[in-house]
Amino acid sequence: MKYKEFISTFTDHIEGLNELEMKELLLEIARKVNEDRREQFLSNLYATIRKDHSDEINNAYELLNKIEDEELHFAAEWYETYENYGPWGGVEHTDYSDPEGLGTKIEECIDLIIRLVDEKNYSESLKLLEKLFELTYFAYEEASGEYYDLLLTDVMSEGLVNGCIDLLRSFHMYCIYQVKHGQTRMNEMWNWLSSSSYVDYQFEKMLMVGPKKLNDVELFMSEFNRFIRNKEGEIASRLLNETMVYVENGQLELAIEVAKTHPTVFLSLVEETSETEKIKIGHQALDNIPEDLMIRSQIATILAKHYIEKNDKINLEKQLMAIYLSKSTPYNFVQLFIG
Repeated sequence: MKYKEFISTFTDHIEGLNELEMKELLLEIARKVNEDRREQFLSNLYATIRKDHSDEINNAYELLNKIEDEELHFAAEWYETYENYGPWGGVEHTDYSDPEGLGTKIEECIDLIIRLVDEKNYSESLKLLEKLFELTYFAYEEASGEYYDLLLTDVMSEGLVNGCIDLLRSFHMYCIYQVKHGQTRMNEMWNWLSSSSYVDYQFEKMLMVGPKKLNDVELFMSEFNRFIRNKEGEIASRLLNETMVYVENGQLELAIEVAKTHPTVFLSLVEETSETEKIKIGHQALDNIPEDLMIRSQIATILAKHYIEKNDKINLEKQLMAIYLSKSTPYNFVQLFIG
């Protein structure tokens, strides 16, 4: 049977079906889909039944473009208070308000994004989320005629837009995971996680959102851990600690590898291991972490407490010296003599 005749016959058949019969037909078709084609079948199904949000999406972009062009903005009021007046003047304050209801419009945009994610339209959700996070939001101070620049994190912390910034960050990371792949995914995630929009964000929160479980999370987290080992700074250290749990049978090797640049990985390992392993790993930490880093004193303190309990004075003295050498305070100096 040729395609045109097949489609015509099939159309004539389904037009006479009621809702229950249509459901049974779809289930029967689904039962006959081979395992290697089921993901594609579901993708085609989602695409077929996906709701048309084109008008809402266009309105959202129109809103965000107006914000970008400074056509829509919040209001600001700067003032000084003099309760604690000193030689340099009073204390400066800036209050923000939303006389035009811009925050409500942004909330509607956020609601659209969450609905798009729920419908597995990750690509469109990601575009809107990135626009939201990239935008500079303006607050106009009428008295001075100046504009104040705000990030999305600022407008939400100021209460101008209701919602949870961490929830939005999590949806953002979730969509990047679903849309991007390989090195591109890791680069894009790192760029956002190391930006001012993601201060103190816990990376694993992205696993708590979305309509379906992310695929190959353990493998990705292990690869991402390796990806950020050559990065510098506190953010990389925090992410190494967060993803360390996904590094199977290699956590100690990881700690040794990054001891000079990310010594907090060693500290986390010492704190989270059993008492027996704690001593072994603690000594390896002191062998590998540079002597001028203060974090050595924290690890040495953990070891010192152990040796106090064991009444091991020789090893206790060694730890007290390590504490003092990395953190040379008067208190630590006195401890050398009184234990």
